[in-house]
Amino acid sequence: MSPSYPAFVPEHGYLFISLLVLAIQMLICAFCAGRIRNQVFTKKFMEDNFGEIHFRETRNSTPIGGFPDMGCGRYSDKLTYYDWFRLNNAQRNHYSYLENFSVIALTLLIGGIYYPFYSTVFAIGIFISRILYGFYLTPKGVASAFRRTGEFFQNLLLFGALIVALVSAYQLTKLGSQLSQPKISTTNSFIAS
Repeated sequence: MSPSYPAFVPEHGYLFISLLVLAIQMLICAFCAGRIRNQVFTKKFMEDNFGEIHFRETRNSTPIGGFPDMGCGRYSDKLTYYDWFRLNNAQRNHYSYLENFSVIALTLLIGGIYYPFYSTVFAIGIFISRILYGFYLTPKGVASAFRRTGEFFQNLLLFGALIVALVSAYQLTKLGSQLSQPKISTTNSFIAS
């Protein structure tokens, strides 16, 4: 049985839409982290704690939003425990998505070459899992049962998507080996002498 050439079907469109929705969801996670960052690293907080030293060392006013502190730096040392906890949970929620996004997108795209429907289903499942994972932003943080459930299902769905991607990639290798085979004519040719 010869492998079939991949062809674009409407399901590919749904897969691409679901990947774009995942990208938008990741950006929303970044905006949520930025919102919390602006709540804890207010202009007043930055000026009161670092205004003088920052100006003396850089000749600039203190940075808006506490950059480059990502939650565990010099600026964070002056935060209340609660604000430090909120900021780091928001940062961790965003980083987790950022760290996993390239694997998620690549796996779904490769799997979607031959199995766009299944890859779309995995993408929708990962979208829902990431909503649950967002409960990282609650006061329970990592201990949230919803966050743990979201993490479990995202990992399970990603493992399934990886299997589909491997099967799809294997089909591509079979197709490649078929293309490199010399063509043998099945028609009889008669050469008149």
